[in-house]
Amino acid sequence: MPDQHIRPLRIRWILAIAVAEIANASYLAAFDSATIFYHANVLLHVVLGIPLAAAILFMSVPALLRSARRSAGAQALMLRLLAAFAVVFVLSGLALAKTGTARPYYPLLRVHIISAVVGGALLLAIIWAWSRRPQADERARAVFKWNAGVLTTALAIPLLMHGWRTISPTYVHTIQNPPSPPLSAAEEGGGEANPFFPSSNETVGAKYLPSDFFLDSRGACGNTGCHPDITTQWEGSMHHFSSFNNQWYRKAIEYMQDTIGTKSSKWCGGCHDMAVLLTGRMDTPIKEQINTPEAQAGIGCLVCHSIVHVNDTMGQGGFVLEYPEMHRLASSKAPVMKALHDYMIQLDPAPHRATMLKPFHRESTPQFCSSCHKVHLDAPVNNYRWFRGFNDYDPWQQSGVSGEGARAFYYPAESKTCKTCHMPLIESTDAGNVDGKVHSHRFPGANTAVPFVNGDRAQYEATETFLKSNSVSVDIFGIAELTESEPPPADDTGSPEREDAPATSSLSTGEAGVEGQAGGQGAGSTVATLIAPLVPDKTGATGVTMRRGGEYLVEVVTRTRNVGHTFPGGTVDCFDVWVELKGEDEKGEIVFWSGWVEPEMKDGVLRKGPVDPDAHFYRSFLLDGHGNHINKRNVWSARALLYARVIPPGAADTTHFRVRVPATAGNRLTFTAKVNYRKFAWWNTQWAYAGVRDPEQPSPAVTPHYDDGRWVFTGDTSTVSGALKEIPDLPIVEVAADVKRFDVAD
Repeated sequence: MPDQHIRPLRIRWILAIAVAEIANASYLAAFDSATIFYHANVLLHVVLGIPLAAAILFMSVPALLRSARRSAGAQALMLRLLAAFAVVFVLSGLALAKTGTARPYYPLLRVHIISAVVGGALLLAIIWAWSRRPQADERARAVFKWNAGVLTTALAIPLLMHGWRTISPTYVHTIQNPPSPPLSAAEEGGGEANPFFPSSNETVGAKYLPSDFFLDSRGACGNTGCHPDITTQWEGSMHHFSSFNNQWYRKAIEYMQDTIGTKSSKWCGGCHDMAVLLTGRMDTPIKEQINTPEAQAGIGCLVCHSIVHVNDTMGQGGFVLEYPEMHRLASSKAPVMKALHDYMIQLDPAPHRATMLKPFHRESTPQFCSSCHKVHLDAPVNNYRWFRGFNDYDPWQQSGVSGEGARAFYYPAESKTCKTCHMPLIESTDAGNVDGKVHSHRFPGANTAVPFVNGDRAQYEATETFLKSNSVSVDIFGIAELTESEPPPADDTGSPEREDAPATSSLSTGEAGVEGQAGGQGAGSTVATLIAPLVPDKTGATGVTMRRGGEYLVEVVTRTRNVGHTFPGGTVDCFDVWVELKGEDEKGEIVFWSGWVEPEMKDGVLRKGPVDPDAHFYRSFLLDGHGNHINKRNVWSARALLYARVIPPGAADTTHFRVRVPATAGNRLTFTAKVNYRKFAWWNTQWAYAGVRDPEQPSPAVTPHYDDGRWVFTGDTSTVSGALKEIPDLPIVEVAADVKRFDVAD
């Protein structure tokens, strides 16, 4: 080939590469999506960019500088500026090809984009000036129009696409309640035809998902340079231990499946066992697959982060998952494919971030969390009727904490959402950190039991600290001496006057309030003058004197403070949460004690047994069809609510303790009030680890509606889930305490 033809051919190739690179950049800026095709274009951007960078540095820049030396004035300045921006553009591009475009490299990415846009504008200005010369022909003007068309189109397409997405957000990324609630369980989620029914879980196309989708949180997400900190936090969290790696949950589902079958247990699996349910394994009894990776997976990273739509705030696992296309490469067993995936994500993590962090993750956190932290039962599960389960969303939404409720007594300085408390910002160098911080994926809450049996000190301490962080306060608020009253005068019917008749009041805050009864003055009742509030000095002395032999009403107020939902929250039928009040004189003699814990000796070790059955508990007490206590998480048998005592956010509960001062009491009494928290209840823990049917009752009456059977705690614990292979002696956390001292006289 003659030498004079080499240069035009080379220029044509360079121009072709430049046009392809511009078109590729426009596509990447406009249609960022976590697909293999998109990320292949990201890789193509680097492949095309390398020869283009060489051409710009070694051909275009020298040519521009030579032209600048032959020019003068504004034209020379523009040529030199274009050369400078071209160098910046190339060097920043080469650097990004190595570092990628994660948040720490945003400044470098902006330099690359700005230099490209400004350089393109300068190039157009130079070509325009060249086409406007008196000697310029039609070809020069055509060159300008062609360049202007290419560059303007390349810039306009991403601007228009981003504008359209801003004014018209994707429907699936919004959470909206329907105009009216479903009339039956068959109208929830995907309905009875859904393979996951009665769970409201759905997948795109109603397809089962591959197991590796749920099993590779550490390998796919915890890679060095990606999210190792977040993955480490998650590994100790209750999301990780939501499934059959949690002995309390495991026992409950094994019992459920033994009692009412596997189909109903899908209702639980929709929020606890996606690796079993969504892979089509939950029709097999869990006892037959307890040691499989799916049964031990819990809620992995991709469960929450691959949800593409939340149907509403009715809970029940009402969300839709989609298998991310790029996961096929992330989970590949071929090292080359996995390395290629990681490099493509490193080059352009924005689509990955947009796929894994939807708008509702950031902007509608409570509504997103409601999909599993609000539940109800219906006939397909309980063979009865619609029945409210636990509900953390509505009490938050109706309270002052949300900034949306008008009935709260106390309001925080700023409204709070789930992540404010349960995903606090912590320091991290993980990819995706913002200013050196990420949201904690320990999800600190109130479950001290699971990290305790797993020996996970970090998770236990995070949970204990969370419980003690002024979530509630307790105050020995007042005291009144009780004396017998005279019977009130009778009316014509012989009944007490209306103003003296017993009165009943009920405080309801949505579906989770404190209910009780206020006793009025009647024949033979007691009256008292309340001394309140009790303001102690530095030693705790109140200046109030109690009388030996006297009977007193001690008022203890428990108030929610840094709590965004009821206290306690969650499945309140299976916790030990109670108010303890203990009175001692200066000699150490106990004069009053409510809420004691019965000690038990086992294998020569003193352990913490059941709580005083007459204590003031915060819990729900459910009954089955025969009046048996629902204490095995067998909520499908619940037929009546004996009582539910929880404290709404921004509210308080008063416990009335009747105290008689012994005649032998010393000269000073010290009363200590505590709010204690043990997860789980003592009986439930014994049953979960060692509960077996009483052999002396070989054929107990058991139906979906009741269980009249007796249990003994002598089962084998060698195969239980968790690190501890014995019935645990669970810790009791002192959430709040108050001390008041009183003088004593005759």
